[in-house]
Amino acid sequence: MRYCSLSPGNVMFTSGPLVLVPVPACAWAGVSATAGFWWRGWGIVRAMVTVTNASGRHRYEISVEGELAGFTEYVDRDGQRIFYHTEVDPGFAGQGLGGVLVAEALAGTRAAGMRVVPVCPFVARYVGRHHDFDDLLDPVTPEVLAVVEAGR
Repeated sequence: MRYCSLSPGNVMFTSGPLVLVPVPACAWAGVSATAGFWWRGWGIVRAMVTVTNASGRHRYEISVEGELAGFTEYVDRDGQRIFYHTEVDPGFAGQGLGGVLVAEALAGTRAAGMRVVPVCPFVARYVGRHHDFDDLLDPVTPEVLAVVEAGR
């Protein structure tokens, strides 16, 4: 796990002890699909957030302090991971957790050597704004939509 800490005059990521810093100087730190990270807001550590691939349920899940806060569902087909639905519990809305969830799901998909098909409108908006995943994208086609319908 990486923590966000201050060095003289700037912010850096280290494996050392956690140092509280003002937001937005360091909004979050240490994202990993298998480990948690500290989610920050208002200048203090707010909660432990974990993103995991619940592959048995075909979805990535985001938890805050052990409580399920949201998920993004997918269907795998021929080297593609088709994301078709993302949901964040209303009690956790407005904290940026959906973006963290999708970023980790896409990173996990990349690590698995798979392509991404963004059927879900939230995932499609995310990849439209974050071009570091452009190399993974495949278009939504009628065949992909049929796979999603069959896989639900």
